[in-house]
Amino acid sequence: MRNHLRFLAVFIPLILFARYMLFGDADEFRRFYGALWNYGLPLVFLNFAVLAVVFGLAFTNRINLRS
Repeated sequence: MRNHLRFLAVFIPLILFARYMLFGDADEFRRFYGALWNYGLPLVFLNFAVLAVVFGLAFTNRINLRS
């Protein structure tokens, strides 16, 4: 969980910096957020799905997270 928080602590300011400093026009904004929507959001959902399976198995005692 700590690694995810570190990732967000770095990723969110980079998005804001890119939004306000690097792009010159609205088309570049649309391309950037379009790529983020198409490639970043599915990774977030995949990560949540994997965590849900792992926690589900741990809570039903099918795996032991301590080992």
